[in-house]
Amino acid sequence: MKDLELTEFEKGYLTAWFHSIIYMTNDYEGVDDIVYNGETDWHGLAVKDKIYDIAISYDEEKDRLIGIVYRCYETDSGEYSTDTSVRWYIGGDE
Repeated sequence: MKDLELTEFEKGYLTAWFHSIIYMTNDYEGVDDIVYNGETDWHGLAVKDKIYDIAISYDEEKDRLIGIVYRCYETDSGEYSTDTSVRWYIGGDE
């Protein structure tokens, strides 16, 4: 799997967003479902002129929540489709 190519600004913005949701909000909605039920929580986020999906899930090996960032592209119908062939991780060992 290839890494999603991001600028330093995009990495910083996405990382700050992830940490603000996960670590600065004590009562993050859905955290119990993610940790105890193995669910994934999806969020869409615009950074400048690009759209991203962030999948928040629980990494059992690291015992922490992680975010997996995917790029979204607009389709001919005007909706967005998530490209899962490349990704970038937040919450690992950055």
